[in-house]
Amino acid sequence: MWMVLDSLTCPRTGAAFSCIYKRNYPKMFIWYESNIALCPGDKIMPVPAKGGIIVNGEFRKMTVYHTAIFRTEVWARLYKAVKCSEKPVTGKTDSLYLPADVKDA
Repeated sequence: MWMVLDSLTCPRTGAAFSCIYKRNYPKMFIWYESNIALCPGDKIMPVPAKGGIIVNGEFRKMTVYHTAIFRTEVWARLYKAVKCSEKPVTGKTDSLYLPADVKDA
């Protein structure tokens, strides 16, 4: 089971990135598209044979485009790149979720 530490999403494009952690593994980030956004604290388990993941015990469809070992500098670049022209509910023009202070493993 993996735990979501942080996420960036863009509602206009559907692009989403999450930093995930599993005990005895390096922190990873995933680039995905889904009708849900993963939130910090979510527990996930991939189910590639069914084309999705289990999120907090519930199966969800998800397309994973890429996974990689987490690097703070890459996350910072992603944060800067995930900008949307549509204004979210908060009125900000940035991504919906601001990254937490996540450090390299």
